[in-house]
Order: sequence, then C-alpha cells, then structure tokens
Amino acid sequence: MMLSTLVQQLKEFGASMGLESTNLVNFIWKQQKLKRKERNKEKQKQRKERTLKKERKKRKNKEKKENKRETAKKEKKRLYGKKQRERLSYS
Repeated sequence: MMLSTLVQQLKEFGASMGLESTNLVNFIWKQQKLKRKERNKEKQKQRKERTLKKERKKRKNKEKKENKRETAKKEKKRLYGKKQRERLSYS
C-alpha cells in the first residue's frame, strides 16, 4: 500500500521519536488534523482577501460611474448656460 507523502513523513518522524503502534497512529492523526486546520485557515484568509478585492473593485466602479454622471451633469449645465447667453446676445 502506498502512503501519502505527508503520512509517510509523519510516520518516519514519529518513528524517529520512538513512537510505535497506537502512539504512532495517534501522533499521525493529530498532525494531520493540525495540517488540515492550517490549510482551512489559509483558504479562509484567501476567500476573505478575494471578497475584499471584489468589494473594492465594486466601490471603485461605482465611484467612476458617479464621477462620470457628475461630469455629464456639469457639462449639460455649462452648455445650457452657453445657449442661454447666446440667446440673450442675439436678442
């Protein structure tokens, strides 16, 4: 039977510490549990970072749209004012 690399490493490490039988198996299980927790923490951290990145991007896009809208509004007012001045100058 082929053991996974981690299990094989843990088995060798535990054996080098003098662990045998049930103690060795328990050692391997505990170490695997710790590794799983570490991986899960890392995955959660990455998920959180992705979520924050998406939120920042959304916020940035929203700000861009708002700025564009404001610029268009100002331009519309400017053009309206210009037309009004032209009408008054022709009168």
